[in-house]
Amino acid sequence: MSTITLLTLDQIKHSAKILKKKHPNLTRCQRIDIAAQEISGLRNYHQVRKACMAYLDSLITVEDRNLCTCAYCELIFDNSLKEDVKLHHKFHLNVEKASAKPLRQTLMEKFILIKKGKDSGFEKESKWFDMCRIKSIPFIKVTERSRFSDIHWDYINFPVSLDAKWQDFRIWDVALELLKRFGNRRSQLMGSEYVITIKNIEAKYASEIANQLFEAINSKVIEWLANTKK
Repeated sequence: MSTITLLTLDQIKHSAKILKKKHPNLTRCQRIDIAAQEISGLRNYHQVRKACMAYLDSLITVEDRNLCTCAYCELIFDNSLKEDVKLHHKFHLNVEKASAKPLRQTLMEKFILIKKGKDSGFEKESKWFDMCRIKSIPFIKVTERSRFSDIHWDYINFPVSLDAKWQDFRIWDVALELLKRFGNRRSQLMGSEYVITIKNIEAKYASEIANQLFEAINSKVIEWLANTKK
């Protein structure tokens, strides 16, 4: 029997929808069991899901307390949080799909750009937040308003195990240096060691500030997470 993955479960669910046209009198459970048998060779969907979860568990290494790393998708997440586990499954499935066909876009961007008047922002920002959370990369947002932009970073997407690290990191000093280099009379630095907003930066400098802020934070996070493995 071949390895049962999340992609297998996804294919079974898709096949069950197609079976609805052929067998309209069957219940959803009956259709999904038939699809499970046809695709995996196992008796029913319950057995397929059980095999899939066992496979996922074999890929996960507990690094520090509840902090885990998936060997396949390289996600770092907290397995004690249902939301984190759900996000892992979602991201893991996307990686499996990506490995089956060429990537349409890069998985590694450094910030999200919200254009005032063009982007509603919420759905786009929410998806980016989820990506940052499951990949444990800095959540940085650039809001563009014609000539000026605001750059915002929030630590909230990182694992709770890193909370105590931010005070020693002094990200405020990094942001202050960026403000001095790229700011103008209207520019302001607001926030704390956990949330940073640099307001009224000329739009032409916003990407550079966001990139440098990302690199400064991400390099520290990689260092901290590496130390948890020792």
